[in-house]
Amino acid sequence: MLKEQAQPKMKLVAILAVAIMHSHTADSTPSSDETEALTAVTEACSEIVLLEQLLDEVQSRLNGAVRSASGLRREEETLYLVAEQSRGGPKHRGYLLLSQLAATRARKQQLEIDRHSDKLKQAEAALQGRITLAKIGLRLKDSKRTAGKAISGGPGTDFCTDGGAGTAGKCTLEFDSQQPPQKCDVNTGTAAQISKIRKAFDKLENIKLTPDKKPQPQKLTATAVAVGTIAENWGKTNDDKYCQGTAGTALGSATAGIAISEIRPDTTNDRPKTQALVKGSSTDCVEATADPSDLITTATAVAHALCQAGDARPQIFATVTGADAEQLLQDPDFKRFAVLIAAGKQPKEENEKTQKAALKSIFGSDKPDLRKSYLGSLSQTQITLNHRD
Repeated sequence: MLKEQAQPKMKLVAILAVAIMHSHTADSTPSSDETEALTAVTEACSEIVLLEQLLDEVQSRLNGAVRSASGLRREEETLYLVAEQSRGGPKHRGYLLLSQLAATRARKQQLEIDRHSDKLKQAEAALQGRITLAKIGLRLKDSKRTAGKAISGGPGTDFCTDGGAGTAGKCTLEFDSQQPPQKCDVNTGTAAQISKIRKAFDKLENIKLTPDKKPQPQKLTATAVAVGTIAENWGKTNDDKYCQGTAGTALGSATAGIAISEIRPDTTNDRPKTQALVKGSSTDCVEATADPSDLITTATAVAHALCQAGDARPQIFATVTGADAEQLLQDPDFKRFAVLIAAGKQPKEENEKTQKAALKSIFGSDKPDLRKSYLGSLSQTQITLNHRD
């Protein structure tokens, strides 16, 4: 009767697992690493390298979460197979206890992994969106232009006759655009500095990003200068293509005109600027500002996601199959449950001799090597599962 009553109590042993779990956290990093990495971000290419380093760190943590979850599932399955294989034998109850512990712990820890993973996935999406914007912006980057490539219908490269007549003359001046880079070349020193940001990820307070106005339509300013003597009355040619001081049937010697001297893009938002991840002196994450077009991953959206992901480091949980299993077996509460299962009753007083005997009854030893004992049995070529109640 007591043995049946002990079965539900097995599940309570899962609580003990929380006390023996260990997470692998990064060593603290001097703030100088963060400062040095951000200082290296001076233009679009180095900004992209920084974002890609942060993305690598986020994805590395996500991959770690997947591995941890997979390990928990494998452990649960392995212990269940061991318990089933030993059904009917003296070790069955002990392995069943560990199997239930692993299953309960896996469910709890999966929730913890999912909580961290959600934050990391948000950061991953924000970084990927911003990297895409940065690369498109680099391809579309405009530059100051000082000479036209061609003029439609007229001689020269940068001269247009004035359209001062009642019907404007037609004149089109074409300019070459800047050739976009095929890839970002960042020198070794800068890349090495930027790579340090991964070490400072947990304590990151700022990030350098191009302002949100940069990816938007760019303002272009054209500067023109007068050429020759400006006539008071200009007319258009009969073919409606040109205008000149004295109207005629074709383009003659222009007495006056204007020449485009340069086209200058607005570069006020070109250089990266520091974007805080937290609100002022507080520890609260900066709020994300949405872009009206819903097509731009804003700087604050990236900052908010990175701030949320800063403490999102899914634990790489130790497993019952590892060295911590031995610690668990020596836990006083575990020993009490072992006595209850083995003897069918709980003694009035704690007795180390009785506890050792209980462990030996269940596992064949008072200090069993679980890894050797059950992993060795699973190496057999065939396993027969008995699904009796």
